[in-house]
Amino acid sequence: MQLLRDVFALIRSWWQVDRVRISPAEGRLLRLIPPCIICVNGRPVEVLRRSVSHETFGPIVQYDCLCQGQAAQLLVATNEKGRTSSVVWFENGQVRDLTEADVDAYGNRGTYRNSIVSN
Repeated sequence: MQLLRDVFALIRSWWQVDRVRISPAEGRLLRLIPPCIICVNGRPVEVLRRSVSHETFGPIVQYDCLCQGQAAQLLVATNEKGRTSSVVWFENGQVRDLTEADVDAYGNRGTYRNSIVSN
């Protein structure tokens, strides 16, 4: 019986520790926590709300944003493996496909957030 417990403990420790890791940058746009500041193509954007919808191909994270006083949306879609598959920016009735590199994310709260929005 002790041997069986030791085997289960070994399997559990392997499962919790020895996994394939991905880069911290992978999926960073899926982990934004409003309110926060991002830059889309070099322009400051305040992320106000986050919602998730589940589609047949995977979840979509929608961020409601404020960009230069105008409402905007950032949609981040994932594939079946949970990796970012597309990033779409909606602003002023226009739709733009982006890459993750087109969006810079900053800290969630603090003085930088307040100073960049007021400029």
